[in-house]
Amino acid sequence: MTWKRVKGWTVGIPGVALLAAACWSLTVTSVMDKSATFDEGAYLVSGTAHWITGDYRLNPEAGPLPQRLAALALLPSAPALPPTDQEAWRTASHDRLGFQFLYESGNDADALLLRARALMALFTVALALTVYGISRRLFGPRAGFLSLVLCVFSPTVLGHGGLVTSDVPAALFFLLSVWCFWRLLHGITPGRLAASVLATGALFLTKLNAPLLFVVFALLVVVRLTGPRPLGLKVGGFEKDLGRPVQLVTFAGLIGAHVAVVGILVWAAFGFRYAPVPDESAASLRFSESWPAVQVDGGAVQDAITLARDHSLLPEAYLFGTARALKWSQRRNAFLDGEFSTRGWARFFPMAFAYKTPVALFALLILAAALTLAGGRGLAGVRRGLYRTAPLWALLAAYWILSVTSHLNIGHRHLLPTYPVLFVLAGVTLGAGTGRLTRTVPTVALAALLVVGTLLARPHFIGYFNVFAGGSSQGYRHLVDSSLDWGQDLPTLSDILDAGDTTGPAYLSYFGTASPAHHGVRAKRLPGFIDFGIERDDRVFPLEPGTYCISATQLQRVFARHPGAWRDWYEETYRHLQPAARRLEEAMGKESALDVLLEERPAEAWYNDYGLFADLRFGRLAACLRQREPDASAGHSILVYRVDSVELRKCLQD
Repeated sequence: MTWKRVKGWTVGIPGVALLAAACWSLTVTSVMDKSATFDEGAYLVSGTAHWITGDYRLNPEAGPLPQRLAALALLPSAPALPPTDQEAWRTASHDRLGFQFLYESGNDADALLLRARALMALFTVALALTVYGISRRLFGPRAGFLSLVLCVFSPTVLGHGGLVTSDVPAALFFLLSVWCFWRLLHGITPGRLAASVLATGALFLTKLNAPLLFVVFALLVVVRLTGPRPLGLKVGGFEKDLGRPVQLVTFAGLIGAHVAVVGILVWAAFGFRYAPVPDESAASLRFSESWPAVQVDGGAVQDAITLARDHSLLPEAYLFGTARALKWSQRRNAFLDGEFSTRGWARFFPMAFAYKTPVALFALLILAAALTLAGGRGLAGVRRGLYRTAPLWALLAAYWILSVTSHLNIGHRHLLPTYPVLFVLAGVTLGAGTGRLTRTVPTVALAALLVVGTLLARPHFIGYFNVFAGGSSQGYRHLVDSSLDWGQDLPTLSDILDAGDTTGPAYLSYFGTASPAHHGVRAKRLPGFIDFGIERDDRVFPLEPGTYCISATQLQRVFARHPGAWRDWYEETYRHLQPAARRLEEAMGKESALDVLLEERPAEAWYNDYGLFADLRFGRLAACLRQREPDASAGHSILVYRVDSVELRKCLQD
């Protein structure tokens, strides 16, 4: 080993280790003061229930692997599950059970979240090291180090890397699966085969869009068959080169082996049991929806699910979760650039990518392309480069085609599997070759710009938007839901309210499943999504001048009873319900006045009508407030408006 190589490893290993440690630290510390995001309670209660009760009905549309691994961090403290003798458990209402698990079962919610998040951050470190390893192998150690920096300081990776969800694990296993399979296509050994099938199986247990992987595998087989090298088979002391005639059959056999192992691993994850509950006689236990409700017109995929269910080819919970995820991909409320839709837009993910990707990364990718084209290697050199990076391009192409054709336009996070590919490809700017100075100076400058921009955004990484969107403060005008507002900023809001820089009473319309009260937010509750633990009498009150704290998703009315922009028939219904609503507000706390109302109509009718009125009233207020800038914000996701009597009257037109 040469001195140069020894020096490279001596310098490189500590640097990589330092960045890996920084990755874990940045990921964990950025979520330490964040409330539970929308899905985390469901993941934790589901994973814990899997271990303790063997009940797989909860949250089946999320893969079992991240749920169970996150729950492993909780088991030593013996957390208490919600009571199983309740309707929420019988109907597998995982969001409600997740709320109970964190805030109503005597558990320390903050400690549980921190432990699980610290464990999940290890996936982020693994992703960063995988990016480093692939980039180093393709383009050299300098390129690997650059790719590692880009991954470690990516706002998107950091924003979701510490959350108890499947997004970063899916990104890791997509990249690992494709890369391991590509290596397997160039030399079959027991180790490579084991790595490939295990990475593929892990992906199928993590994300239910994993079948896309076999499309990528098929593309790679086609590319491999055009390659110049023979296929080597090495088992023990036996070695043989397989010629063209048998390569296609061999590749088909390899894919078949992957399918078989995936099936075995899925069955193993569900205890080799078809029924979702241990006791098949528990007829009162069911999924959150019926099978007919999730069996939408999904074409060949739905037919495959039906066939698998009819013949018990896979566990029922896995099939139900896949069917439910497929249903959501057909129709789901979405928001983009001031527009509301239930079918989404082909431009949603391209625009989300444009808004939430650091400009410095765009510049690095452009520089990488320019340096590659100007490398003077000729057409043959470009072809060799494309062949070597084929797994990256295949994954990128297949995933983007799936994304732009999907109607599930609820979050930029769904693009996470494409970012590691970009980090690797950007590494070519420091790859081996000539013109090192012309490569190094602009590359280091752009990487430093990305690092500084990310650190300035800390800890509000989910709310990060670049200059194309007008910066993070303007993100709510372009994207909401998990692209910006996932219920994570209740602690920051509490700090704002505690600081006393408010006007009148505080009101809150919250998008999320965490508990505002747990985080010290004392406010009257406007209609939100999802509202747990609010008594119906606490929902009846007139609006007064005060401080209105509104989650961005609620401001844009994405998941409201009356979604989207304010409409004429919303106005008509609002006016029609207003007199009765006023009467109920005036009667609250006055027993004799309430008795008079109850003589006219049952209490349920009064409260149902008031619920409609309150939703429309808030919709009218939100339509008005959207016309101006907020006075403050909590992490960019909860917008704070100080509303005086003049503005309130104008918004409600009393």
